[in-house]
Amino acid sequence: ADGKFVKADAELRPPNAIKVRSSAVPLPVEIRYGWQDNPADANVVDEMSKLPAHPFRVRVEADPTQTQPASKP
Repeated sequence: ADGKFVKADAELRPPNAIKVRSSAVPLPVEIRYGWQDNPADANVVDEMSKLPAHPFRVRVEADPTQTQPASKP
């Protein structure tokens, strides 16, 4: 984890999940959304309520079912 954040694609997964992916980060350790003083580019909106998602930041736990790259010796 180098502490750098990159743009990613997000897909809402009802009822209460978001799938996030980026080709620049194969195994993310943290995700944040709307993380600015004025998040004008925040564009995740709930289709039913038409309300925008609240800014958030979350650490990502490793999924043991996913293939992990081999560590360097």
